[in-house]
Amino acid sequence: MRPKNLWVAYLALLATHCLHAQNAQMVSLMVNGCGLEDGAGEFVLAYSGSTSFVASTATINLSYGTSSPANQAFTESFDDNSTSVLSNYIASLEALLPLAGCTSLNLIAGTVGTTINAGSHILIINADNPNATPAPVRLIDLTGMCSILKDVYVFISTDITWADSGLFSNSPSGTRHLRSTINTTTTDFTYTNSWSSNADGNYAAWHDGGGSAFIYANYASCNPTDTNILPVNLLYFKALPKDKLVQVKWATAEEIENSHFEIERSADGKTWARLATIAGKSNSSSRINYSYVDSFPLTGRSYYRLVQYDFSGTSETFETVSVWRDEINTFNIYPNPCRNEINISGDLDIELITATNSTGCEFTLKKTQDQKYDVSQLSPGLYFLTIASLGKVNKVSFIKND
Repeated sequence: MRPKNLWVAYLALLATHCLHAQNAQMVSLMVNGCGLEDGAGEFVLAYSGSTSFVASTATINLSYGTSSPANQAFTESFDDNSTSVLSNYIASLEALLPLAGCTSLNLIAGTVGTTINAGSHILIINADNPNATPAPVRLIDLTGMCSILKDVYVFISTDITWADSGLFSNSPSGTRHLRSTINTTTTDFTYTNSWSSNADGNYAAWHDGGGSAFIYANYASCNPTDTNILPVNLLYFKALPKDKLVQVKWATAEEIENSHFEIERSADGKTWARLATIAGKSNSSSRINYSYVDSFPLTGRSYYRLVQYDFSGTSETFETVSVWRDEINTFNIYPNPCRNEINISGDLDIELITATNSTGCEFTLKKTQDQKYDVSQLSPGLYFLTIASLGKVNKVSFIKND
């Protein structure tokens, strides 16, 4: 299932991916903050790694942008606690812990010069959060961390780049990029508009090593309310072309209150349609394998993603995978792999034939004799052959050998 709040979603991911052998990096981001001002509700959680270090704007450095590498730094300065804003904020957070029976969570004021212990976590919030009035409106309830995390260093970014109105695009038209440098480790991340709706509580999490966001969460509240609910632990999700079909496979290591999965498909990675609904196993502590066959797949490049729903209706969208599938044609090309020329058999009145390599370079093929085309000048590798015939475009792949 998907947990009922933001922090539980992250913590479940953290428990399986971050507590041991995790790189020093950002692991989660609240993209669409809760409250009247997005900036007050936005926050970042990072992991310190396996080595302790001294906090500075160089050893805790985060950037955001529309291109790679992200270059718009938003942690160039931190509150120094000289007016006790940070201490008072942490005291407010700690006051909530006994109410939840939480005794294991250790919240620590983080400033430049603070020694960050190995194996700990770093929470970075916008300066508008603790300075908001009344404070409880934007107070991040951290009781959802109990029994899962121990030391959490809380930093307040006073960087003016991180505006009160918010920094992170809630529904970007393209890819957004982030970069974290924690201690001496630099990692790059991306996210897209993959949430089911544009709403407060949109959140993303990444695997060890960064890259594309692995989890897109959508919650009405940014605060944890339940420490016992864990999400589906997804082991993998993949789609494989097989003859005229595409086989979609995934597996879970654990499920709690898991209602069902939905498989979605897209021709462009942006507009999605529900393909199938697969029942979950409700509650399971052992590995469960799932599969689905797309009997009418798209030709060319297509995209698949998995959306999981718990019994409360809350959903979790996992990473996207892509598949290339050749069109099933009434003609054949041979030999394949080829060397100097290819033969095309079938009832075709070929008007134009081109070959495109894996980098997108297109080559027009020259006819040597009836239904034979010269490929001797092509470099070795995989090519996609496009044949225009009688107003129809046919596509198939072939391999050019030395």
